[in-house]
Amino acid sequence: MRRTLYTNLSLAVLCSAVSGMQAASSNQRITAAIPCAASVRDQSGGACLRASSTPTLGSLYPLSTDLFLDPATGWTGLGTTNPLARLTVGGDALLDGDLRFGGVTDGIQFSSINPLSEAPVPMMRLFQFGTSNPDRMVFAHSDAYSDWGLEYSDAGDRFTFQAGAGAEVLTIDLTRRNVTVDGGLLGTSTLLAKTAGASNAAIRGSSTATTGIGIEGFGATGVVGGTTQPGGYGVSALGGLGATGLKTFQQPHPTDATKEIRYVALEGNEAGTYFRGTSRLEGGVALLEIPEDFRLVTEPEGITVQVTPLGNARAWVEEQSLGRIVVRGDRDVRFNYFVNGVRFGFGGHQPIQTNERFVPRYRDVPFHPELPGAVRDLLVESGVLNADYTPNEATADRHGWTLRDRPDSETGR
Repeated sequence: MRRTLYTNLSLAVLCSAVSGMQAASSNQRITAAIPCAASVRDQSGGACLRASSTPTLGSLYPLSTDLFLDPATGWTGLGTTNPLARLTVGGDALLDGDLRFGGVTDGIQFSSINPLSEAPVPMMRLFQFGTSNPDRMVFAHSDAYSDWGLEYSDAGDRFTFQAGAGAEVLTIDLTRRNVTVDGGLLGTSTLLAKTAGASNAAIRGSSTATTGIGIEGFGATGVVGGTTQPGGYGVSALGGLGATGLKTFQQPHPTDATKEIRYVALEGNEAGTYFRGTSRLEGGVALLEIPEDFRLVTEPEGITVQVTPLGNARAWVEEQSLGRIVVRGDRDVRFNYFVNGVRFGFGGHQPIQTNERFVPRYRDVPFHPELPGAVRDLLVESGVLNADYTPNEATADRHGWTLRDRPDSETGR
């Protein structure tokens, strides 16, 4: 007796019942070998469909870890029999085309680990191998604006946000370890930026701490700011401007192209203001003209005046205030004058403050190498540093200063 068995199309193997079948128990177990049919009849159309255990175009293929359909959810697994979404791929996938999303809120979600090995993996790889691959866009606005977005240069080891071909807005250079904003300036600085507009700042830093620092610079030239306008500011501070070194201005040498002239700002224990000039005694008296700008920026108290007669005469100050300065002398001669005051609103400056600047950060690293040895010797005397200028850990512990191991990119500050 021959009986043909029909299966649904999800099965890839059809066996015909042939002689040798016998009822061994109530569950009708088949005890004899059953030969396989060459094809399966399609119940919807009547045609025969061939089957193959290897993927073959036009043939049925048995469900396995290579191709699996979960009957409970209808989800498909490629390389896995446990699909976790409508399509789950257990392994690499290669798309010969675009990956498109249907809705504006759709996106890509990355797992922090490889679900098969449980090991951390990169979220995205730009290249298969090599270190000199062609520049390519990581993200682009659209096909119409394919050069707007984020580009990576493998040869240059840098990421660039660009607004069109060659229009660099922000570049992160992994080799030089710097960030360039809007093209910036040439060089190897850590952060390069430029801006346009009367009230715009290329770099702006702020701190809300009582003794905080908005921008801090180290090295041969820690912070460089420039302007192309005579009335602009290379560096502007909204608040105090501090330095452990000199405050200088540089000017070209008029006759030697290899040299420059550096003058140092006058320093004192107060925020001083001044004006100076030359006047003349007439009838033994002179009333000095006080500039309006000096009146506007100077405290009303604390005015001092110095006079120097130009000739054999005596001169003295009879009256000094923001409103009136009177000089008298025993002869009518010319004299120089120098008037000092204190900046308005800053009369309470206290020169000695809590140490915030000279607190070491890293153990076993010489501290502030840019300072003269005589200044660092003061830190040795106070116990901040050891004799080799490395931090004194006992002092740090006593004052609650935390010392860390130095990162390779940091100096000993």
